[in-house]
Amino acid sequence: MNRFYLLKRAIKYWLQKLFRGYSDKDTWNLDYTLAEWFVPRLKLFRKLHTGYPCDITEEKWNTILDEMIEGFESVAQQQWGDEATSKKQQRAFELLKEWHFHLWW
Repeated sequence: MNRFYLLKRAIKYWLQKLFRGYSDKDTWNLDYTLAEWFVPRLKLFRKLHTGYPCDITEEKWNTILDEMIEGFESVAQQQWGDEATSKKQQRAFELLKEWHFHLWW
């Protein structure tokens, strides 16, 4: 690819992010994009939350959050291949599905 094309594409993606908050590039590898978005927010949520779901303990809630953070971090860092990592990543998405209505403080 020539430099002009790469520059043109970079400007296009930048303008898309500026005007709509995301670019076409973000949808190319959406699992990675979402994981990258989740990690800093989950870390801050873990630090700031003042409560937890009523049917579990605070310790269990923090463990759930830590599992989500660890799994999404490995997706965001594009760690692929071994079975243990794959299970950790899958677990993060399952926990998000199960607990997403409790991610507030």
